[in-house]
Amino acid sequence: MSTVLAPCYLAASTLVGVAQIVDAAILASRNGAVTKAIIRFSLIEYAWAGVSIAMLLLAPSIPWWLPVSFVVYVAALYVAARILASKRKVPTEPFVVPRAFVILGGVFGVYFSAASAWVWLVA
Repeated sequence: MSTVLAPCYLAASTLVGVAQIVDAAILASRNGAVTKAIIRFSLIEYAWAGVSIAMLLLAPSIPWWLPVSFVVYVAALYVAARILASKRKVPTEPFVVPRAFVILGGVFGVYFSAASAWVWLVA
Protein backbone atom coordinates (compact mmCIF):
# COMPACT_ATOMS: atom_id res chain seq x y z
CA MET A 1 0.00 0.00 0.00
CA SER A 2 2.83 2.44 0.80
CA THR A 3 4.16 1.99 -2.74
CA VAL A 4 0.99 3.69 -3.98
CA LEU A 5 0.64 6.23 -1.16
CA ALA A 6 4.20 7.55 -1.17
CA PRO A 7 4.28 8.91 -4.75
CA CYS A 8 0.78 10.37 -4.33
CA TYR A 9 1.77 12.08 -1.09
CA LEU A 10 4.98 13.43 -2.60
CA ALA A 11 3.27 14.75 -5.74
CA ALA A 12 0.52 16.39 -3.70
CA SER A 13 3.09 17.78 -1.25
CA THR A 14 4.86 19.43 -4.16
CA LEU A 15 1.58 21.17 -5.01
CA VAL A 16 0.94 22.08 -1.38
CA GLY A 17 4.36 23.77 -1.30
CA VAL A 18 3.46 25.71 -4.45
CA ALA A 19 0.17 26.71 -2.79
CA GLN A 20 2.14 28.04 0.18
CA ILE A 21 4.18 30.20 -2.19
CA VAL A 22 0.97 31.52 -3.77
CA ASP A 23 -0.46 32.12 -0.28
CA ALA A 24 2.60 34.16 0.68
CA ALA A 25 2.42 36.15 -2.57
CA ILE A 26 -1.25 36.99 -1.95
CA LEU A 27 -0.50 38.00 1.64
CA ALA A 28 2.45 40.14 0.53
CA SER A 29 0.34 41.88 -2.11
CA ARG A 30 -2.27 42.71 0.53
CA ASN A 31 0.28 43.82 3.17
CA GLY A 32 -0.55 40.82 5.35
CA ALA A 33 -4.30 41.37 5.42
CA VAL A 34 -6.11 38.08 5.93
CA THR A 35 -8.82 37.27 3.38
CA LYS A 36 -11.15 34.32 2.85
CA ALA A 37 -8.64 32.89 0.35
CA ILE A 38 -5.90 33.01 3.01
CA ILE A 39 -8.18 31.26 5.49
CA ARG A 40 -8.82 28.54 2.89
CA PHE A 41 -5.08 28.10 2.40
CA SER A 42 -4.70 27.71 6.17
CA LEU A 43 -7.43 25.06 6.29
CA ILE A 44 -5.65 23.16 3.51
CA GLU A 45 -2.42 23.34 5.52
CA TYR A 46 -4.15 21.96 8.63
CA ALA A 47 -5.66 19.13 6.60
CA TRP A 48 -2.31 18.38 4.99
CA ALA A 49 -0.68 18.25 8.42
CA GLY A 50 -3.15 15.48 9.29
CA VAL A 51 -2.33 13.66 6.05
CA SER A 52 1.37 14.06 6.84
CA ILE A 53 0.92 12.44 10.24
CA ALA A 54 -0.91 9.53 8.59
CA MET A 55 1.90 9.14 6.05
CA LEU A 56 4.43 8.73 8.85
CA LEU A 57 2.54 5.60 9.83
CA LEU A 58 1.35 4.32 6.45
CA ALA A 59 4.25 5.05 4.12
CA PRO A 60 7.60 4.33 5.77
CA SER A 61 9.37 4.82 2.43
CA ILE A 62 8.82 8.59 2.75
CA PRO A 63 11.76 10.18 4.61
CA TRP A 64 10.47 11.00 8.10
CA TRP A 65 11.81 14.57 8.03
CA LEU A 66 9.51 15.64 5.20
CA PRO A 67 6.11 15.12 6.88
CA VAL A 68 7.55 16.03 10.29
CA SER A 69 8.85 19.36 9.00
CA PHE A 70 5.41 20.18 7.62
CA VAL A 71 3.59 19.30 10.84
CA VAL A 72 6.07 21.28 12.95
CA TYR A 73 5.78 24.29 10.62
CA VAL A 74 1.97 24.28 10.74
CA ALA A 75 1.89 23.77 14.51
CA ALA A 76 4.41 26.57 15.13
CA LEU A 77 2.53 29.03 12.93
CA TYR A 78 -0.75 28.09 14.60
CA VAL A 79 0.72 28.86 18.02
CA ALA A 80 2.27 32.11 16.77
CA ALA A 81 -1.02 33.19 15.18
CA ARG A 82 -2.92 32.50 18.40
CA ILE A 83 -0.42 34.55 20.38
CA LEU A 84 -0.55 37.44 17.92
CA ALA A 85 -4.35 37.33 17.80
CA SER A 86 -4.55 37.44 21.60
CA LYS A 87 -2.40 40.59 21.67
CA ARG A 88 -4.75 42.64 19.48
CA LYS A 89 -6.10 45.62 21.37
CA VAL A 90 -9.47 45.40 19.63
CA PRO A 91 -10.53 41.76 19.08
CA THR A 92 -12.74 42.71 16.14
CA GLU A 93 -9.98 44.47 14.20
CA PRO A 94 -8.80 42.64 11.09
CA PHE A 95 -5.89 40.29 11.58
CA VAL A 96 -2.72 41.27 9.73
CA VAL A 97 0.08 38.75 9.30
CA PRO A 98 3.48 40.28 10.10
CA ARG A 99 5.81 40.58 7.08
CA ALA A 100 8.38 38.22 8.62
CA PHE A 101 5.72 35.49 8.83
CA VAL A 102 4.68 36.10 5.23
CA ILE A 103 8.30 35.67 4.13
CA LEU A 104 8.70 32.58 6.32
CA GLY A 105 5.61 31.03 4.71
CA GLY A 106 6.93 31.64 1.22
CA VAL A 107 10.40 30.32 2.05
CA PHE A 108 8.91 27.23 3.69
CA GLY A 109 6.73 26.71 0.60
CA VAL A 110 9.83 26.78 -1.61
CA TYR A 111 11.60 24.30 0.68
CA PHE A 112 8.61 21.96 0.99
CA SER A 113 7.81 22.00 -2.71
CA ALA A 114 11.43 21.45 -3.75
CA ALA A 115 12.10 18.78 -1.12
CA SER A 116 8.90 16.89 -1.98
CA ALA A 117 9.66 17.03 -5.71
CA TRP A 118 13.25 15.92 -5.10
CA VAL A 119 12.23 12.92 -2.98
CA TRP A 120 9.46 12.07 -5.46
CA LEU A 121 11.49 12.36 -8.67
CA VAL A 122 15.14 11.84 -7.72
CA ALA A 123 15.54 9.93 -4.48
